[in-house]
Amino acid sequence: MQTKKLLRKIRNFKISEGLVYKTFLIIFASIVFFLLYINQMTISFLTNNFSSIFSADVQVYGIYVGQGDSSLVILPDKTSILIDTGTETYAENLCYQLETILKANGKEDIDYLIITHANSDHYGGVTEVLRRFKVNNIFRPKIAVPTEFSSYVVSTDADYIEAIEACLNEDCNMFFVTPSTINLNSGVLTFWTPTEDEYYDSNDYSPIMTIESAGKTLMFTGDATLQGEEEFLEVAESLDFEVDILKVAHHGSATSTSEGFFFFFNPKYALICAGFDNSYNFPTQEVVTRLMNAGVRAIYNTNDLGTIGLGLFDNTLISSHSFFFFDKPFYLVAYLVSVFAIWEIRFKIKHKFSRRKEN
Repeated sequence: MQTKKLLRKIRNFKISEGLVYKTFLIIFASIVFFLLYINQMTISFLTNNFSSIFSADVQVYGIYVGQGDSSLVILPDKTSILIDTGTETYAENLCYQLETILKANGKEDIDYLIITHANSDHYGGVTEVLRRFKVNNIFRPKIAVPTEFSSYVVSTDADYIEAIEACLNEDCNMFFVTPSTINLNSGVLTFWTPTEDEYYDSNDYSPIMTIESAGKTLMFTGDATLQGEEEFLEVAESLDFEVDILKVAHHGSATSTSEGFFFFFNPKYALICAGFDNSYNFPTQEVVTRLMNAGVRAIYNTNDLGTIGLGLFDNTLISSHSFFFFDKPFYLVAYLVSVFAIWEIRFKIKHKFSRRKEN
């Protein structure tokens, strides 16, 4: 008897039109949100005109990682050089941006990863980067970890040790940063400093380095101090330097970037990595004034602009910028709100028609 009643209910079961419409709209919304979710970085880059940067001879990106530092360089042959990885807090957001930029350039791996020094706002994202990308070569500070046999000073910082041990576990080439020249397929990477093996200030381990490619010269400085700048001037004083883009040292702190350092190579453009509304007030007005007095044509600051893309062609520079955030909670909340709205709107429409029919 119970079975017959159940079969009768199944035969008489009817799905209302309203439920069909609601189900269809919810499925459609789910597909749209899924596509937006997996492609949000690509959409953000394209809507902010980063596609013009992707076609440049030399590409330079100052990636917004809060109060931290991370830059990516793409050379004409698509060699990729990542300099620092920002803080651990922004590691996931950094990786999504890297993935989008690399994919736009037909890349999946990172050819060179350079960790400038042992401050967490520069190496904090290393572990996540290594987890997400194949890294072929790693350059690291002259600061060893306890498990290594090295003549260099040994770190006791647990976070730094974890980051370096993650590097040591990678199947890649590993080098300490020393004054040297590395010939790339379409350029030259030169580490000018540090010239000493041990420093009191951890920032002094930051190399001053140049990347020369397609007739352009880029300079990156980590958190190099005035001492590091003096070391550079001593080893490079006989050279005729001209820098197209300078990544300003130490987020624009007044403890770096002396007037003599600027006037030595007359940078055309300056890039500063600093966090929005940071407690240090970086970049300092003093450094900004020094840059302007040195004749810099434009200063690009992640503090104001978010992630910055600079594209160098023969005689021109183009730029794009925007704040990019991969916000999982926002997408989840927005999706749930849209599903609830669809359900409620369809219910009200059905109720409205039902009342008309009764009247």
